[in-house]
Amino acid sequence: MTTVKAAFNRLSSILLLLIILSISLVACGESASPTADQISTTNTVSGITSTPVSVANTTTAFTTNTTTATGSIIPTTTKAPIVYITIPVSNDARQSLEKVADDAVKVRGLNFTAKITTNFMTPDAIGKYAEDSLKRELTLQEISDYEKSLLVFGFTKPGFDYVKSYTALLEGNVAGFYDYEIKKLFVNVADPNKGASPLTRWIAEHELTHALQDQNFGIEKVRPQRIPTDKNWSDDKDLAVLSLIEGDAVQSQFLWTLGKYLSQQEITQLVKDSQDAANKASQVVNQMPPILLVSQTFPYEEGWTFVQNLYKQGGWDAVNKAWTEYPPVSSSQILNFDKYKNRVEPIKVDLSDLTPVLGAGWRSVDLNTMGEYTTRVWLKGQVSNDEATKAASGWAGDRYQVLEKDGNLGYVWRSKWDNDAEAKQFFDSALRYITPTYNLQGAGGNGTKRVWQNAEQDVQLIQKGTEVLVLVMPKGDAAAKIISTLGF
Repeated sequence: MTTVKAAFNRLSSILLLLIILSISLVACGESASPTADQISTTNTVSGITSTPVSVANTTTAFTTNTTTATGSIIPTTTKAPIVYITIPVSNDARQSLEKVADDAVKVRGLNFTAKITTNFMTPDAIGKYAEDSLKRELTLQEISDYEKSLLVFGFTKPGFDYVKSYTALLEGNVAGFYDYEIKKLFVNVADPNKGASPLTRWIAEHELTHALQDQNFGIEKVRPQRIPTDKNWSDDKDLAVLSLIEGDAVQSQFLWTLGKYLSQQEITQLVKDSQDAANKASQVVNQMPPILLVSQTFPYEEGWTFVQNLYKQGGWDAVNKAWTEYPPVSSSQILNFDKYKNRVEPIKVDLSDLTPVLGAGWRSVDLNTMGEYTTRVWLKGQVSNDEATKAASGWAGDRYQVLEKDGNLGYVWRSKWDNDAEAKQFFDSALRYITPTYNLQGAGGNGTKRVWQNAEQDVQLIQKGTEVLVLVMPKGDAAAKIISTLGF
């Protein structure tokens, strides 16, 4: 599923989650309204090389593109170019963002090594750029496969349109983002004749921290893009690295807010503007499938907690070492900091491409890893949050494959757990999930092997020691072939 997820995360700096802002401002002594429960989500950067920590003036590292209503073309040798329109802004707006760049260096303890070009754009123009970027990044097949994976696991209902949902969210809600492919910062400016608002500066600090990460640790080395032929790809590992990236930027943003770079009056305005933006986006946000929302919130909320734990251990030096020495490898390490400290990594799960076993006509839609967190989200579709959290907590590793033949979808999901008891706990919760999700009749038998058959599907749920297999396949001989191959 990750090709689409990565594009969404990289391009969708949308006002989605003002909760972190609320926490930050309460810590500063500002009373935030209970409705301010969302933060501005931002684009991500990645990489790993060196980690300079000395502080230097950054004015010369910050430039602006203020060409009057000029179309610029992003150069590329492999993808269609994107035309974007920039607008001129006041000197106050430019200077205030230059000041934020200086602030980010002081707060984060990293230097800019190259100039960052800032493109000021209208709300409509920046939204169109983000939408065009998505279409440029993804093929129709990739989007279709993502939708199919979400559907077959029960994360979405039939008819869900990812692009429609995404573009509805973008409309008027893009605050700004750093595009790490072209090394440019894009900022939404509603009124180019005014200075940068507190909200714009607050968002810019987050995005400029991404630029610092990018320049100091390197693009796509810690978080590489998925290669279509990679059969060992893990969405879960990608989520873990994204959590380091976003948690780092949120921590910098938080310290910037605490550092008195905003006056009390500006903080009050920041809260108001954030609430207004959240209210504007809430109607669209509330209609999105939970899986899309939580996959966006996790890197900011849990990622911030993870980075705070690193910061408590050794300040920014400890955070830098997470980039250069040992980036997190699973959502389980993000959720359980001791697992990261002790380098407890996922157990290898054997699940190779099953299409050769199934025969002609079968196609692999995705071969991937769910991880502890997404397993929790999956279970929450039918069980309580507490039960889902507890049932997923014993996760030790997994692999799944989504398969398709003649438009009919199925999946095989093999997982390992810390011990037999943890496996049984997941088995019991999974049983409560799959029965209503797939409209299954009866208990499917007794014990730790349950089997259902109906006119459309063969469904099996099996526990074998520390392993659990969830199988949902189109009616036919596919299920029997898979069970025989995997030895369940």
